[in-house]
Amino acid sequence: MAIAFGEGANVDSLRTAWSANDFSNFPEIEVRHAADINGANGAFAAATNKIYFSQEFITNHQGYVGAIASVLLEEFGHSVDSIINSTGAPGDEGAIFAALAQAQLML
Repeated sequence: MAIAFGEGANVDSLRTAWSANDFSNFPEIEVRHAADINGANGAFAAATNKIYFSQEFITNHQGYVGAIASVLLEEFGHSVDSIINSTGAPGDEGAIFAALAQAQLML
């Protein structure tokens, strides 16, 4: 966790909740036009606790689940960071989290 989210990340609340099968803090997913999320493939907004996917990205990658999963993992990483860090972790914690989860980045 420290690799993606930094040494100061407080994972205790997530560890406790997830150990008790409490996943109520998982973000909702909403599909929007790319223009609504500044042309990105995906985005996370802590204010709404939602992951937004670009409709165009999903349409263009509907046969490539790996690409969609990568974006989902990256945005989920941003959502985790918003819970366990009072300030954003250094670097792109979402991309680092996604790479670790997909074994694209080894420890």
